[in-house]
Amino acid sequence: MKESGVRFCTGLVFRVAVIGLLCACTTVRPQAAGSGITFQIQSDPEGITITGHTGTGNMITIPAAINGKKVRAIAAYAFIGKDLVSVTLPETLAVIGESAFEDNRLTSIVIPQSVISIGCAAFSRNQIKSVRINARLQTIEPWVFAENAISELIIPETIINIRGFAFAKNRLAAVVLPGSVTSVGPGAFEQNPVNSVSIGENVTLAKGAFRPELLSRYSTAGKKAGTYTLHE
Repeated sequence: MKESGVRFCTGLVFRVAVIGLLCACTTVRPQAAGSGITFQIQSDPEGITITGHTGTGNMITIPAAINGKKVRAIAAYAFIGKDLVSVTLPETLAVIGESAFEDNRLTSIVIPQSVISIGCAAFSRNQIKSVRINARLQTIEPWVFAENAISELIIPETIINIRGFAFAKNRLAAVVLPGSVTSVGPGAFEQNPVNSVSIGENVTLAKGAFRPELLSRYSTAGKKAGTYTLHE
């Protein structure tokens, strides 16, 4: 069983309110999805939001369309704690909600180019070793990929902000931040064996973003662009 904890994403009061809203207002419509899986959805003029599923399958493919409407979003908590080992996301998807796939057994994930928003802790507490971000994201929210097994990471040039604890508790030894990144939040890469960081000029690094020695070297160098390493 995975260690429990609190994700300070939106606040517990707001989180309870959202869950209550979904329970009260979401229209649940079963959709055959193969492998014994049925999706639950909410439909509006903008498209389909998948709010959950039933069935015993642990390998799922999110369809690009249901009933002729494009699948645009996956709701918060939609697949949390479902023991999933594989998820394929469609190129129509724009939004992945908070904790949508938290606490599963995913080992890899590809984020489609269509995605513009990923909520806090969306893929945390899995077993992800590799992540491919093709999306047009500008911000990686808190805890999104925390508590996985990521050892290789390519951060796209669209990213401007990396929020707190976004990649905490992984296996990254080296991090390359594209020139587009202007800020890295507290604990963003904490509890990783990071000994090399490639970084742009004058990036705002919060306390604990990287190991103290790396933060110190960057600061001492006047926050100049370059690669900063530790030799252990």
